Amino acid sequence: MKNSIIKILFLFIIIINISCNNNNNNILPASTGKTAELLIVCEKNIYEGIIGEEIKAVFAKDVEILPQSEPMFNLVNIPFSDFKNMFKTYRNIFMVDINPELSQPTLDLKHDLWAQPQTVIQISVPSDTSLTRLLKKHGNVFTSLYLKTERQRLINAFKGIEDTKIRQKLKNDFGFEMIFPEGYYIAVQNKDFIWIRKETEATSQSIIIYTQPFTDTMVFNSNYIINLRDSITKKYIPGHTEGSYMTTEKKILPVSKSINFKGRYAIETRGLWKLANGCCMGGPFVNYTFADDSNKKIITIDGSVYAPSTNKRDFLLQVESIAYSFE
Repeated sequence: MKNSIIKILFLFIIIINISCNNNNNNILPASTGKTAELLIVCEKNIYEGIIGEEIKAVFAKDVEILPQSEPMFNLVNIPFSDFKNMFKTYRNIFMVDINPELSQPTLDLKHDLWAQPQTVIQISVPSDTSLTRLLKKHGNVFTSLYLKTERQRLINAFKGIEDTKIRQKLKNDFGFEMIFPEGYYIAVQNKDFIWIRKETEATSQSIIIYTQPFTDTMVFNSNYIINLRDSITKKYIPGHTEGSYMTTEKKILPVSKSINFKGRYAIETRGLWKLANGCCMGGPFVNYTFADDSNKKIITIDGSVYAPSTNKRDFLLQVESIAYSFE
């Protein structure tokens, strides 16, 4: 928590211009770019040198806890001279300018500048060293801003193809709303649990939501979260063979951290799932556990993906975005 506060304070110190063109949102075009694509605007010699390696280490690092290596963002590099026209509508833009005449680093953060949703970060630094230091210490803040924009783009897209019956069912039975696109359906439901899934010939995406009374802060303990998850999936999520069920893979331990989830303190847990008493199925999951103070309950939203023989990052980002549509 202390490190998060320091990062936030740092941003307030070095940001020289933060703007949101909310008044122009109605006339801005939809942002472009593939899922999790980040446009890096800097000169070729910078991108192909040591600084470029630092940029890649921050933005193209592996997504945590996936069965195979996949980058957080796919990077596209262009020089400043080419940054015009269609490139200005990219959803995620990171601009780097190294100017020895500067006395200190500056950062310019803009949302929805040329398109929506869009995040544009421009960094001007006096030297390679200062940029390297900035990226190493605060790169996670930058990636979180771009990931937020990615989730918002998906939420906006899901609104256009939403299954409103699921939203209404959640509102009536659980007291909150979420946006599920067409193709999802309710597989199992009882008073404190619901399983909503989407099946295709090649993939499966699944979100389970369960609630429990908020009686002790132990519910935020990572071991408690995993043990509860395993008990829930054993009860409700069967495998394709008799006696098999979803459980957490323990050979690669899940990773938990505290986050701000829609203005609420939450624990995010990422891990891998597998079939107990079965074989040949598994994939990544992400779990958000947070408090509903008004009703004195703990709510857990858990999204998982099964996508054999293909990359899983984008499918997981989709279920993450559905979770973040929570209201």
